Amino acid sequence: SDEGTVKSYTIVHIPFTGQPTEPPYCYALIRLDGKDGRPNMNTDFHHRIDEIDDLEAVHIGMRVKAVWKEHRLGNIHDILYFKPI
Repeated sequence: SDEGTVKSYTIVHIPFTGQPTEPPYCYALIRLDGKDGRPNMNTDFHHRIDEIDDLEAVHIGMRVKAVWKEHRLGNIHDILYFKPI
């Protein structure tokens, strides 16, 4: 699924080399729909949340959906970011 639930997150305020965008921005741990989070199983997915006016609105339990590149290559970089739904 390309939809999921925020399980944890952080708001990045400090710039560093290689950032995906200018701070501040949100980086989240997302459990994609269909993954059950069984112990010892890596079912959560790290990615950036964008298309949100107020970073204070991000919360655990927030529903998000992947925003895809127009031309996909079949790898993790095909997802540009996640947005709230």
